[in-house]
Amino acid sequence: MTEGYQPDPPTAADRRRLRSARKIAKQRVEMIVEAKQRAVRAAYHAELGATIRSVSPFLVALFAAQGISLDHAVTLIEPPPGWPRRPRLSMGGVADIKQIRHYYGWFTRTIWAGRRPPPSRDGTHGHSFDIGDGDWARIEVFGHSLEVRAQIGGARFDTRFGVLRIELPDALPDTLAMACIGRRVSDIVDHASLREQHWLISGIEEAHPKFRGQTLVLAIETLAYSMPWADLTPST
Repeated sequence: MTEGYQPDPPTAADRRRLRSARKIAKQRVEMIVEAKQRAVRAAYHAELGATIRSVSPFLVALFAAQGISLDHAVTLIEPPPGWPRRPRLSMGGVADIKQIRHYYGWFTRTIWAGRRPPPSRDGTHGHSFDIGDGDWARIEVFGHSLEVRAQIGGARFDTRFGVLRIELPDALPDTLAMACIGRRVSDIVDHASLREQHWLISGIEEAHPKFRGQTLVLAIETLAYSMPWADLTPST
């Protein structure tokens, strides 16, 4: 050891200063993270406000029947993982006409386990709601439109670009299935969201998978809608 060298170990005062400095640093980092999250959410809401111009009327009717405010529900939609890099703009019907044709011509279903709220589909933005008795509804953003998936009782509901599909839990007899076309959907499916509507069944799809019932297809069009915070009226 060098002659005259005096060790300089940490003192109690050093430890106090380190603890104080670390506490301040953590607080600052937390503030930075919170500020970033607020900024990202604001940017995400700005994107939705600039692009959303329509909503499924079934979503409006379903939320009204459940006492859910649509304007409040949309504030709960958070940026999906990977945003703004994902989902790609070609997803959700923004620019991919093949996806739209695919949806209208042939609808690929998955077997949803139980009756738990589903994960987001195709990387879409959304938020799931428990609507009682194990039923759920998920509001989803597809390009310019707010759509919904739901399970009510044994029936599964799905909307996209003015089309509503209702997958029945049990198969209808062939004669009854054919007689459904042209009838009001409320004659076949009883739910508060359908009773006051005049939506007619325009088609029947065979069950897929086979142990499910047929799928009723309805053209219900869309309604104009702007996000509550939108600065400008979405262009048509």
